Amino acid sequence: MLDDPVHPPRRCLLQSIGGIIALSQFTGIGGGQEPGVTVNKDSNDVTLSNEFIGVEFKRENGGIKQIEAHQTNTYLRDPDGPAPAGIWELTFYHPEFDHLSTQSWLSGEPNIQTSQQSDMAQVQLSWDVDVPIRTHEDESYQEMFTGVVTVTTTIFAEEPTLYWTVDIENNASVAIRGVRCPHITNITELDSNGTDAIVAPIRMGRRVENPIPLSHRYAVRYPSGFGTMQFTAYTNPNGGFYFSAQDTGGHMKEFTWASQWTGDEHIHFHHEYKTPQRPGEDISIPYDTVLSPHQGDWYDAADRYREWFGNNGMLPESELSVPDWYRERGATIRGRSYQREEQSDEHDLTFAETAEGIIQARKRLGTPIQFDWWGYQTYGNIGFGDWFPPKEGWESFRETVEELKDHDILPYGITNVANLYESSDVWKEQPEEAETWVRRNPDQSKKSHISSQGIKTFRPHFTSKGWHDVIVENSQIWVEEGAKQLWIDGFPWYKPFRECYAESHEHPPGLFGSWWANECKLKFNKLREKIHEIDDTILFSGEGITDYFLGELDIQHSRDVVIETRGSMGFESEVIPLTQYTFGDFLLMRGILPYWLKTKPFTPTPKYLRLALARSAKWGALPNIRVALRSYHFQQDELYDEDLMEYASRIAWLFSLHGRRFLTGGELLRNVSIESPSTEVTATIGDQTEGEERNFITSSIHSSAWETAEDTERAVLLTNITEETETVYVSLTNHIFEGVDEPLFYVIRNGKYSRLNNADTRKVELELGFNDVVMLVAAPNTDDRDAALNRVVEAQEQFSPNEEGTELIAAQRAFVDGEFDEAISIAEDAIDQATEESDEEAVDSEDLDESQTPEYSDTRVPGFGIGKTLVGLGGTAYFLKRKLNIDKKDNTN
Repeated sequence: MLDDPVHPPRRCLLQSIGGIIALSQFTGIGGGQEPGVTVNKDSNDVTLSNEFIGVEFKRENGGIKQIEAHQTNTYLRDPDGPAPAGIWELTFYHPEFDHLSTQSWLSGEPNIQTSQQSDMAQVQLSWDVDVPIRTHEDESYQEMFTGVVTVTTTIFAEEPTLYWTVDIENNASVAIRGVRCPHITNITELDSNGTDAIVAPIRMGRRVENPIPLSHRYAVRYPSGFGTMQFTAYTNPNGGFYFSAQDTGGHMKEFTWASQWTGDEHIHFHHEYKTPQRPGEDISIPYDTVLSPHQGDWYDAADRYREWFGNNGMLPESELSVPDWYRERGATIRGRSYQREEQSDEHDLTFAETAEGIIQARKRLGTPIQFDWWGYQTYGNIGFGDWFPPKEGWESFRETVEELKDHDILPYGITNVANLYESSDVWKEQPEEAETWVRRNPDQSKKSHISSQGIKTFRPHFTSKGWHDVIVENSQIWVEEGAKQLWIDGFPWYKPFRECYAESHEHPPGLFGSWWANECKLKFNKLREKIHEIDDTILFSGEGITDYFLGELDIQHSRDVVIETRGSMGFESEVIPLTQYTFGDFLLMRGILPYWLKTKPFTPTPKYLRLALARSAKWGALPNIRVALRSYHFQQDELYDEDLMEYASRIAWLFSLHGRRFLTGGELLRNVSIESPSTEVTATIGDQTEGEERNFITSSIHSSAWETAEDTERAVLLTNITEETETVYVSLTNHIFEGVDEPLFYVIRNGKYSRLNNADTRKVELELGFNDVVMLVAAPNTDDRDAALNRVVEAQEQFSPNEEGTELIAAQRAFVDGEFDEAISIAEDAIDQATEESDEEAVDSEDLDESQTPEYSDTRVPGFGIGKTLVGLGGTAYFLKRKLNIDKKDNTN
C-alpha cells in the first residue's frame, strides 16, 4: 500500500491505538455534531462520526444504513429502500461466465471492533464468509467462497472524510476478480428541488442532471482513455457527496452509478478495485477510498481532485510547453485517399487529388492547419499493420507532403496499437513472433474480431516488445517524413475484452492490478525518448486520455463535441469540459467532428454542425473537421457549405491568432452566467443516412471563460449557433475579471478589434448575430498596450478581417504576442501606405458626402452597447486589401 503523506495506512490504526476503548452511549447520526470524533454501537447499529460527516452501519449484516453530511443535513440513502443495505461485493473469475458474485448482505453478522482516541476513530467489520457464488447466467452453478472479509472505516477529527480499506483472506480456490467497496444501495434524491447531478470523468466529462431515474450505467474505468480521473460526485447546491480513490500507483478500478435492480426509484453506487486475478490469492486494496460531504458543483469537485493530485506528486514536473507550430494551427482537416479492396466505395482519390481538395479547404479556412490523412496506407484505409510503404510509393507520398507543407499544412501520423490484421505484412513477415504479441483468451486462443471491412483482426499488447518495436519504427518514419504530431490510436483505451490470459506472458492473468498502467507508462516513455531524439517539438495524442499518462500524452482527442450522434446516452447526460478545466495547463484538446461541413444527405443538420464547432471553441478543443473531397472531385459539387465554412474559419482564426493565448496554453475558468434563449437542435444517432433523428434543446448562445497561462489577462468567449441575432449582457464586475489590474476591455468580433471605454460601467451589451464568434478581453491597461490597440483598431479599417498575409494580421499577431511597439510600427506603416495609395488614386475628398467620412463616435453601434469605435468607412482607399511583400514564413519549426 502507498502510505498517505499525512496519516499512516488506515488498516494499521487499530493496532497502533493499543486496544479497544470503552463505548460511550449511542447517540445516532444527526445534525449539531460536536467537534471531535465518536464511535458508538448498540444492539442494532454502529455509528462513526465527526462534526462533518457520519456513517451508520446495520449490526445484523454490516451494511451501510445511512451516510449524512452534518453541516448541510444531507442524507445519501433512503433507509427504508427496497434493496438490502450493502457495503461490499466480490466478483470472481470463471472461464465460462462473465458475472459471478457474492454480497455482504448474504454473509451474516460481522464481528465488530471499534476504537477511538482524541483525533480519530475507527470501525472494523469482519465477516467469516462461507457463502454461495451466484451467476444469473446459470442458476444451477454451485461453488462456495470461504474466507475472511475485513472492511475498515476511519475518520479523523479535523477532516470531513471517511476512509475505507478492504482486506480479504481467500480460503477458496477461486480467483477474486473485483472488490466493490463501498457498495451503497438505495441512494435517493439529495433534494427535491430538481438540481441533483452526478459528475463522472468519462471522456471529456459527464454531468447527469436529476439522475433518478437513471437510464444508463455510468462506469468510470480508470486508468483508461475514457476514464480520465479517479473521482466522482453526487452534487446539489444545498449539499452532496464526493467519492475518490487516493491511488498514485495506476491500479485498475471503476466507479459505477446505475439504476437499482429493484426499480427506478433508487440508484446504487460502488467503487471496484480490479485485482490481479490469481486463484486462492489474498487481496488488500492498495489505496484508500474516500467519501466526503461536497458543497458545490462540478467545478468544485474538480478543484478538490486537482489539489489532491498535485499534493501527491502526480503532476508532471512542468506544464506543457506548446510549440509554435501548434499554436499557429487553426484546425485539423481530415481527408481520405484510398479504400481497401474489401471496402465497397466506388471512388478512390489519388494523393494529388486529396492534396488539391485539402489545400482548397485550407485556403478558405485561412489559417495554418494539420492534415488527418486516411487511406495513404499500403493497401488503403485502416492499415492495421500495413502503414508503409505508401499506396502510391515513396516518391508520390513525399511530393504530396512537400506540397502540403508549402501551404502550411502539416500531416500527423496515426498508428493504431490495439489492432493487427492477420493479413497484414507485419503479421506475414514474422508470424511466429507476432503470435507472442497477441492477447489470449482463457483457453489460450488469440483474442480477435472481424473488422468492419470483414478482415480478421487480432488484439496485440502495446507493451509486447516486438509489437512495441513496430510502433516505434512506424512513428519514426512518420516524423522523418514531416509529421509534427503522433496519434497513438487505441491507447490508453481499455475495455474488459482487453484482458489477457496468455500463459507465456509475464503479467498476471486479466488486465488488472497495476501492471498494465505501469508497463504502458514505461514503454510510452521509451517511445517519446526515441521520437524526441529526432524532433523534440513532436506532440503525442491517444484515444482519449487519463491523468495517469499526463506525462506521456499531450493531447486529448474527443468526439464529445458530437455526443448526441454516439447514442442515446448523449441525450441523458451533458458533456462538461472536466478534463480541460482540471488539467488544461498540462494538456491540449482536440474536438473530433467526423462529418462533412455540408447539409444532408450524409451529414447532421447545419445547426447541429454549428453546435459541434461552438463546443470545440468554448472548450478550447482544436476542431478536427471534414470536407467533401469525393463529392468535390467526382460530382463537381462544393467541398463545403459556405456558411458552415465561414463559421469554422472564424473559430479557426480564434485558435490560430486572436484567442490562442487563451485557448491554446491558457486555462479554462468557471463559466460566466449568461442569459440565453433556448433553441431546438436535431441530431441523428449512429448512421447519418439511416439513423434515428432526435430533437433536443440547447442554448442559442454558448460561452466559456479563460485566463492566460501567466494569469494576466482574462476573456469571455461567446458565440451564437442560431440564425437569429441575440443580445447578451456580460458583467464587467464578474469574478472572471477580478485580479486584472486597471483592466483595459476590448472585444474581438470575427477577427475585428474594438475597445470598450467607460470601463467603470457595470455591464456591457453585446449583439451576437449569425455565425458571430466574439471574445471580450480584459488586460492590464498599460500605455503601450493601449497605444497598440488604438493603432490596430485604426489600421483594420484598411482591410477585411481574417485575411491571411495582410499587414493587419501581422499587426494583430504582434499585439497578441505582447510586442506592442512592433504592432504600432506595422499598423502605422499600413495606415501611411493606405493614405499614399489613396492620394495616388486621386480620390477627390470633396466628392465624398459626410456619411463616408471617418469619424469617432461614443454612441451605440451594432454589436456593442458601450464603446468608442470608428464608424463610417470612408472611400475605397479604406477597403484596400494589400499583401505583405515578405518571403513566406516557414512555420514547421
